[in-house]
Amino acid sequence: MIFVVEIASRAGIRAYKEYDAPSLQAAVEAVMRELRGYPNFRVIDLRIKEDWGFQQDADAEEEW
Repeated sequence: MIFVVEIASRAGIRAYKEYDAPSLQAAVEAVMRELRGYPNFRVIDLRIKEDWGFQQDADAEEEW
């Protein structure tokens, strides 16, 4: 699964990074390892990246 993590500093600087991890816990552990060197940053949001591609739902046979 791909997880998107948003971090922010006390000064308001924000950054996003994607992690390919097998679980939410594994993604959190990876983020925390990387943030050890940046104590002024903290995790603001962590979510699963959704695929907004052009795949059509098999149950949705409705035409536009």
